[in-house]
Amino acid sequence: MSEVDQGPPQQFCALEYRASADDRPSSAPESIIILLAMFGNGELEVLLRRKWRQVVNAEDWEYVRELVDDFRARAEFGPEALFEQAQSLGIGPIVTSQVTAEAIQDLYARFEDV
Repeated sequence: MSEVDQGPPQQFCALEYRASADDRPSSAPESIIILLAMFGNGELEVLLRRKWRQVVNAEDWEYVRELVDDFRARAEFGPEALFEQAQSLGIGPIVTSQVTAEAIQDLYARFEDV
């Protein structure tokens, strides 16, 4: 992301962690580990929960790191496409969360740029 102050994000996409054995949807704010924040100028910020390893099972740590690294690279070259794809993740340990905009904005301060 550039060093220029862009103001607040215009859109968010929250991604939650679901353990392999957990088939039920949760959409609980405490399970959200990745936030994508889209700014008005088209830049996309990829944010990771500061203490994400406390939420994610150890066997999924590598997967999460690789996914975040991939998101970061794709955010540089195709932010709109990545944001759109992230809004419909439904399979695997990282899925789109159906939480309110207010809940996401409350969580924003607990995440860090990666």
